[in-house]
Order: sequence, then structure tokens, then C-alpha cells
Amino acid sequence: MDNPPEREIQQIIRKTQREWYADGIWEIGFGVAILLIALFYWVSEWLNLELHLGMGLPVVQLFFFMAAFLCTRWFIAMLKERVAFPRTGYVVFRRPQPHLWWRRIALGLGVGMAIGGLQVIFAGEGSKSVAWVGLVFALVMVFLSLRFGVGRFFVVGLVTFGLGMGAALFIPDAWRGMTALFTAFGALNLISGLVTMFLFIRRYPVALEGQEEGE
Repeated sequence: MDNPPEREIQQIIRKTQREWYADGIWEIGFGVAILLIALFYWVSEWLNLELHLGMGLPVVQLFFFMAAFLCTRWFIAMLKERVAFPRTGYVVFRRPQPHLWWRRIALGLGVGMAIGGLQVIFAGEGSKSVAWVGLVFALVMVFLSLRFGVGRFFVVGLVTFGLGMGAALFIPDAWRGMTALFTAFGALNLISGLVTMFLFIRRYPVALEGQEEGE
């Protein structure tokens, strides 16, 4: 049987983690990163990079994914400082460690390798890779929803699953299907984040300079 104080500590930790997503800024940053990746697919299609780069295209794809997620870190931190922290404050538990940069590089590599791997596995089988990527995205959002108790992530996950299946069914070309899926998934996260941030700003207005609490 769990120790009651331990359960209370875990609940506090979970609530603190959930508050990180309360302002929608993480979703905005994540959505921007996904849209940058979608831009890569659009440009690749437009310039026909698959023909020009051949086997070098997956390497370029990996570096682009890493750059997108690294830029997201800066973007989220900037919005947190300008929008969230002036309203709710913040607590620093420990100094950031350098290895956090490697985590984001690993995340970009992981996403790029996973998507590239699915494209290789399902090469010649049309848009199956698009369906699998949509499923992976949906599972990630559902996991985040259950892990941190953020209900809107679950909705985003369900919609993403439908988007993946729809792209696989109605867009025969895998590359164009992936482009459409990333665009829709990024836009979905961006819109969800913007709406959440708008509600957050209305709920927590910044106090006027010199205004005392309770006035």
C-alpha cells in the first residue's frame, strides 16, 4: 500500500507538470516546429529534392528536424518570459544542465529517423507510412494527455488519428500525404495553443505597475 504522503507528493508533482501546459505555449512552440518540418516537405516537393539529392535527402531531413526542435526551445522560453511568467511567476528548482540541448537534438534525430524509417519500410506501398506517422503522433498526444492530465491533448490526438487515416486514404502519394499531415498536425497544435494562451491571458491579467493586490 502506498504511503499517503508519497501520494500527495506525486499529486503535487503532477499538478506542477500540468501547469507547464496551462498557458498553451508549449503547444504553440511544438506546432511551429511541426510546421517548419511541413515547410521542409513543401520545399522538397516544389524543388524536387528527392531527385536532386537522392540518398542525401534523409540526411538533410535529419538536420532540418534537429534545427526545428532546437529553435522551438528558444521560442518557448521567450514566450514563457514575456507571457506566462509576468502573470504567474516561476520557481527555479535547479540550474538547467547542458545535456538538455542533447535531449532536443536526440528528439529531432528520433523524429527524423522514425519518419524516415517508416518511409523506407513502406516504400512502394503508397501512403501506408502516412497512416503510421499519424498513428504515432496520435499516440504521443494521448500519452501526454494521460500522463499530465491535459484533456485537450486527447482531443488533438483523436483528430490527428483521423487526419492520418484521411491523408492515407485520399492522397495516394506518400510524400504529399506526409506534407499534408504535418501541415494539419502543426496547425492543429498551433491553434489549440493560441486559444489556450488567449484564455490564459484573460484569466491572469498582468497587474498594473504600482497596483497592490486587493485593490
